[in-house]
Amino acid sequence: MTTTMSKTMKSFWMDSKIPEDSRWHSKHEGDFRTTDRLADHFVGKLRDECRDEVSEVAIMVRFTRLLKEALDSYESQTNQLLKLADTGRVVTLLHGSINSALDTIDIHDPDVREDWHSHLLIEREDRLQVFKDFIKDDEQVMAALGNKNQQLEIVTLLRYCVEKYHDGLTPFAGKDEKYRDKLTSGELDTIAMVYDVVAQKAGIVSGKLPEWFVTSDHEWAWVSKAKLEDSKLGWEDIAREKDADEKVSDEVRGEVCEEVCVRLASIWTELNHPHLRKFYGASYVGKPFVIHESCFTPTYEKNVWRYLANCALGLQYVHDRGLVYHDVFPATLLSTYSERRGVLDGLGLVPRSRVDRSRAIGNSNVYGNQADDQETAVSFDVLRFGMAVFFLLLGARNSNLPGATRDKTFDSWKHKTSTRLPEVKPGFISDEEWDILQDLCAESPVDRAKLEDLVFKMELLAKDEAQDDANQTQQEMPDISSYVIPSYGSTVRELLDELLEEHEEDFTPMDQSVFNRLEDVYNQLENAGELPEILVEDFSLLVCAFFQKVEAFTSDSSDASIQIASQSVAGQNYHFHHQLDHLVQTFPQLQGMDTVHRWQPTWDKAQQDQRDVFLEYLKNPSTFLRKTSRPEDIAMLRFEAQTRAGAYAPDVAEAMNMVLKEAEERGIKSASTIPKWFIPNYQVKLEKRIGDGGFAFVNLGKWFGTDVVVKRLKPGEVNEESLKDKKTIPERPAIFKDKEWDLVQRMCRWDPQKRIGIGAVIKILEDIGVSNLIETGGKIGPTKIDAKTRSKS
Repeated sequence: MTTTMSKTMKSFWMDSKIPEDSRWHSKHEGDFRTTDRLADHFVGKLRDECRDEVSEVAIMVRFTRLLKEALDSYESQTNQLLKLADTGRVVTLLHGSINSALDTIDIHDPDVREDWHSHLLIEREDRLQVFKDFIKDDEQVMAALGNKNQQLEIVTLLRYCVEKYHDGLTPFAGKDEKYRDKLTSGELDTIAMVYDVVAQKAGIVSGKLPEWFVTSDHEWAWVSKAKLEDSKLGWEDIAREKDADEKVSDEVRGEVCEEVCVRLASIWTELNHPHLRKFYGASYVGKPFVIHESCFTPTYEKNVWRYLANCALGLQYVHDRGLVYHDVFPATLLSTYSERRGVLDGLGLVPRSRVDRSRAIGNSNVYGNQADDQETAVSFDVLRFGMAVFFLLLGARNSNLPGATRDKTFDSWKHKTSTRLPEVKPGFISDEEWDILQDLCAESPVDRAKLEDLVFKMELLAKDEAQDDANQTQQEMPDISSYVIPSYGSTVRELLDELLEEHEEDFTPMDQSVFNRLEDVYNQLENAGELPEILVEDFSLLVCAFFQKVEAFTSDSSDASIQIASQSVAGQNYHFHHQLDHLVQTFPQLQGMDTVHRWQPTWDKAQQDQRDVFLEYLKNPSTFLRKTSRPEDIAMLRFEAQTRAGAYAPDVAEAMNMVLKEAEERGIKSASTIPKWFIPNYQVKLEKRIGDGGFAFVNLGKWFGTDVVVKRLKPGEVNEESLKDKKTIPERPAIFKDKEWDLVQRMCRWDPQKRIGIGAVIKILEDIGVSNLIETGGKIGPTKIDAKTRSKS
């Protein structure tokens, strides 16, 4: 049959990639009945809709192509048992896609919408006969069961289908059911029958599924599905060796890959940081895979040090959680596509206590018998991170150059076998970059700089890259003594005096060290006379930040909470010292010769003293609990035991759990398991307030040195006046294009039945983006970096 097609369908349809007997081929009109039946009516409707579409971005044609891609794994599956196990995902996808398609073409008539869904419900019941007939044929069933690995995959996926989809996901206003996409009673009965037959014939059942278990990546955007067998560099040596052993059977290899997947996912799912690649889920059966954020290696990015500084923050967070890497590769250093931020891959992480107990908190050898230059898992991570940075720069600036200009010295260099930098600085590395690399890759661990110090240097280098073209005129100020801090209405001297008079007794040794340095710098500035405005502002902001930190911690902290917080790098005063170091090194008006600026020995001793006090508290649970009556302190201890256990010696972790057990027995609720999203307040540094809503304040802030936005709930109930009455949206602003304003109107319809669904919103936003690209000739502007432009004095 010859069918007519619009120019849009002819340009964008997929006939060249599919056979004519496929239901997706444009030669068919209306329903094309398949053996499986699922979505035959919907596919026919989409084909007919696309046949008349006239659009420069082919919204419905591209919608249909994406739906086909999402269904490919189901349609191409030849194993009927695995196909049945995919029922929940597919019917949820189809009902959601029907809603999105109807919203996109602006059909809101309830009867018409119900008709599309009803056809799918009929098809769902019809297809079940295929599986009922199949399960009666023993020969077919045994062939489909395969080996033990496949049998485990089948029973696991059947169980997952029932557990995830038996209650449905998307509510609707239908007459008979609350959810269209829940498994029907017929589907549940068929899956249960098949599961029983498979379990009986295979002699295997599925255990409890972890929360992170998934079967598909269709629930998220900007994600990648990575097979574990393609990422063996991140495996432990023992697992990699067993997998490579030719004498090992495929069944054993499958078990090894399953174990690697479970261990990896169990660690990664507990982590959450802006500079660690996001983990969404994994499957350990069949061919194990991981679903994670889509990323790329930022080799050729203009401001590469911004990405590298981000990655260093990610590594700092990983170490603070008591984790290390098997190895850090150049491919471990990544950038996200969607937000252009540097992230570390989560593959290859392992608890530090498993591989390196010598430096675990509470181990008696930490400051005892162990040699100072002994390599640890953390120091080795820093070394390998530095080598990964070097090889990333090598690849970007040298390896791809033609022979005449390339430094051939490095042609034979391999990251895996390289543990030292070259003796002489290569020409493609700047002096500032070389200093950082030497700090990262010092041969002796004792000479290797702390990661916290290097993060600050890398961020400074990143800012220098972003501000190369800045050339602002410097303004001078008469002197610092007359400068009034706008947010406080006080001078710097008055703020320092208030700190001394009201809070000196509450200073920890680390606080005292910072205050002494601030006092010394202020005296130098006061004697210097006229000063650059930027120096006065920077120093004043630093004094304000320290004042806020001391006030917050002394007014809302107990002795126990201070000791707990001090065990994490986020609860220490590193950043104040770094910023003071930067001021002293940057401005010629300041000198750092006084002994007060040699802060590292004082800091190291204070850190060890706090550790000793903390460990002493833990020896007796009752004594520890007497030190605090605040639930917040117990929650902080739970956070340490639950999320940072790998940073502690096993006996210390056990002692923390003993304290928590007694706290639970006393009925302290915060002693129980905390949610994954919990963050102790000492990890977040509040900065400028940027919003004040009806129920929360909004501030800029820092979390492990990373820029974040913080919402703080206001006390009391939500203001009734903030509730909105039925209103129409404002008139169209001039900046909105036709398609943009049309989408706003469809999202803001007062009648919920006529309001566009989120699936269609996402689709239309993508198409608006394509339209804008076409209008601009395909040009995409450079990534903008929000940085305060400054010039150096």
